[in-house]
Amino acid sequence: MKRLFLTAILGISFVAFGQDKPLSPEKVKQENRATAKEEVKVAAEKSEAEIALEQGKELNVRTASTAEIRSMSSATDAKFSPALGIEGNWELGMNPEQKEIILTGGTILNKSDVPTQKLRMMVYFADKGFSLEKPELIGNMYSFIDIDPIEAKGNKVEQSFITTWAIENMQPGTYYPYIILGEFNPQTNQFDLRDVKVFDNTITIP
Repeated sequence: MKRLFLTAILGISFVAFGQDKPLSPEKVKQENRATAKEEVKVAAEKSEAEIALEQGKELNVRTASTAEIRSMSSATDAKFSPALGIEGNWELGMNPEQKEIILTGGTILNKSDVPTQKLRMMVYFADKGFSLEKPELIGNMYSFIDIDPIEAKGNKVEQSFITTWAIENMQPGTYYPYIILGEFNPQTNQFDLRDVKVFDNTITIP
């Protein structure tokens, strides 16, 4: 397969969040005993972000919004690279009011015996679906997030990533989203394309 490259994008602000470690079982028991009554009262008020943080996901606490636009990925894995890839079902959520895109996995899997370089996930919107049979870079990149290297035989599973729009304004319309996973190449100062995750349904920006 022809090798594709993604030029490193410089000078564009973005947001990346580290993973919060979940509480140990002993600590959870202590906290539950001390705050059981309060937990009952506030459980219904917890936001999606707060629940995700308690589960150790990479998600920044944000104001809950009912205006999010969501799309689910295809269950088919592209498998562009035998060593590094995006697998499973992913959800793409958009919050136009706060100019956020939230990616929730799914798995990023490193099958190699060595750690990866820095990774970058890029969100593209196109006016037609991405073809795994005849892959080509189509549409425009609207957001990206940098991810720390993954250790040898390691993975990131069911984590969420929040990133702000890489453009000032999102153009209204109906789009086919897809995600590109790139790995930094220190020799070329570029991100080599490693995998793609295609979404089955379109999203509509009002």
